[in-house]
Amino acid sequence: MLNKLRPSQILIVLLPLLLLLQYLFRFHLLDLRVPFSYDGDALLSLAAIKTMISDGWVFRGTQLGAPFGFNFLDFPGADNFFLVVLKMFTIFSSDHFLILNIFYIFGFALIYFATYWSLRKYEVNIFLSVAFAIAFTVAPYHFLRNAKHLFLATYFIVPIISAVMIDLTNGILKNSSGRFGKLTLSYFFILVLAGMCGIYYAFFSILIFSLLGIIGYLRYKDLAVIKNTVIGIFVILLAALSNLLPSLYYRLVEGPNLLVAQRSFIESELYGLKLIQLILPIWGHSSNLFASLNHRYQEQILITEATSSALGILASVGFFYLLISLIARLRPVLDERLQVLSRINLFAFLIGTVGGLGGIFAFFITPEFRGLNRISIFIAFFSLLALAIILDKILNAINSQYKKVYFLALSLCISVFALFDQVPKGVIGQNPELIKSFYVEKKFYKDLEDLVPPGSVIYQYPYVQFPESAELYKEGYYSYFKPYLQTIGISWSYGAIKGRPADFWNNAISTLDPNERVKSLRKSGFSGVLVNTDACKNGCIDMLQALKSVSRFDPLISPDGVNVFYPIQPARLPEITPKLSYIPADGFYGLESNRNGESWSWAGANAKLLVYNFSKDPVKAVFEARISVVNSSKLSIDNRSTLQEIAFIPNEEQRVTLEFQLAPGKNIIAFNTGMPPVEIKPDPRKFGFRLSSIRIVALD
Repeated sequence: MLNKLRPSQILIVLLPLLLLLQYLFRFHLLDLRVPFSYDGDALLSLAAIKTMISDGWVFRGTQLGAPFGFNFLDFPGADNFFLVVLKMFTIFSSDHFLILNIFYIFGFALIYFATYWSLRKYEVNIFLSVAFAIAFTVAPYHFLRNAKHLFLATYFIVPIISAVMIDLTNGILKNSSGRFGKLTLSYFFILVLAGMCGIYYAFFSILIFSLLGIIGYLRYKDLAVIKNTVIGIFVILLAALSNLLPSLYYRLVEGPNLLVAQRSFIESELYGLKLIQLILPIWGHSSNLFASLNHRYQEQILITEATSSALGILASVGFFYLLISLIARLRPVLDERLQVLSRINLFAFLIGTVGGLGGIFAFFITPEFRGLNRISIFIAFFSLLALAIILDKILNAINSQYKKVYFLALSLCISVFALFDQVPKGVIGQNPELIKSFYVEKKFYKDLEDLVPPGSVIYQYPYVQFPESAELYKEGYYSYFKPYLQTIGISWSYGAIKGRPADFWNNAISTLDPNERVKSLRKSGFSGVLVNTDACKNGCIDMLQALKSVSRFDPLISPDGVNVFYPIQPARLPEITPKLSYIPADGFYGLESNRNGESWSWAGANAKLLVYNFSKDPVKAVFEARISVVNSSKLSIDNRSTLQEIAFIPNEEQRVTLEFQLAPGKNIIAFNTGMPPVEIKPDPRKFGFRLSSIRIVALD
């Protein structure tokens, strides 16, 4: 990109980036070993980086989800480009906090250069290209996502894939060969990148590519446009699917996980775009007047991640110009670049807006893409690009010897205004309170390390499911990752994927009496229990008393009084107890419950219950459950070695008690009503039977 520039032009491009980074991060005051963000999803990103360092990659880890280990394959993503970059960073450092910060800063540079390259492809003046590259780099979306959504915030793919898609279908970019661009090796590489920089950006690119192909074909009547479009979409799709293969294979072997990433089409409405959120001033605006406008709106609505879709004033101007130009046929729209941008801008808005095309896709095809507001970063780019093209045309029309001065002056004004309008208060530099609390916490966990032998396994109480589980009382979202992040060589119980054996074992532990729980943890090889009192309404008094009665040591208490650690003596020959756990699998719907603490699972006509035997030998077990069959007089229950058929009165619940022989590892108990399931309106599901009060106990 820079090798074709003269030395003076290189300075024009590089100097603004360096000044921008210094303005945002205050490098002379920066402590790179303290993460920019240390709560919410940022903790998940940090955990992924540490797992990559300690275990080689992010899919499986040995120090989370104890005593079984961590497995993230149930939560698929198409982010391998970012993961490879992070892996490269781990060559030079094993400090996950430092790596997170460096990657976040690196993302600003990536976006800046990608945007500059794209603007120059659209033949925008070099000064304006720099200015609008700055404006897009500091899009409000960037700061409102920040390190919490680390990969979404690194949206460099948006400008370059947009340029490639437009060139391949409409051929209006600089140096296009023929009537439209050709699929060169560099374009092929960018298409692959688009499939490896996040599933949402790949999804949006495919949709926009489809529309551009239609526009290009109607313009040229040339089947080569369709060929480019089909090949381009196929490459993006294939690249994205290649990222998902490990997860798809894991689901094929282990079966689908009914408790993780189960989406509803209504979530696309909840997280959809709203026009007013696009154009309102950003949250935390530098101007108190503008900030008050945002506050007045936000306090009246349900706050979701859609608040990050704000465009800023510059992009809002370009956005409305593109919308109006479609209706009023304004003269500047005669520019082919603006014609194409106006159409895909409207299309992107219709995809993301509440009740729009994305909602239709979620309702009729799949609800997996719920965060439709994330297309706002495409809209921001189209809008800023349109404004850049318009200003470039206006200034180029001026016949003056001072034209370069005009370009420079306008570019400086745009850059400064973008920083004023788009950078929220509080994101400049580093939070001094965070630095202070971070090091206080770090010392507490260093003291904890000194109390236990290397390689110890510690249980975190109370039990919190992972991922995407509601916060417990005052416990922070994903805050259970902090002990893992602040210690070396210690394994922790948090991080077991819900719906899988490790999670169900942790859940079984949580249901025991406090004294029995501590006894079971000792037998299972745990060297201590860390109690998060913020996660209990009563301060976890019962568990603390049980630990006090068995521990030979005084507790280690964090300075804020939230975390209390008790060392305990593990068994010399650890054996996992409880021995058994179960998971409703194929055919079961998600676990449901009521306020009385009762829980149950509905199923269709056929369903499977996975029972895990964690011991090394076969176990004889008793299965108990309350079962209600909807429209059949019988239910067959088969664990492969024994088939039993039980008579039922339809819709009348009865208790069932059976004995099974369970082999080591995974066992399957299959249920079959022998009749087609039925609908119970207005519920769209089909029902065969219901299981509640399930209890599976090993007979010692």
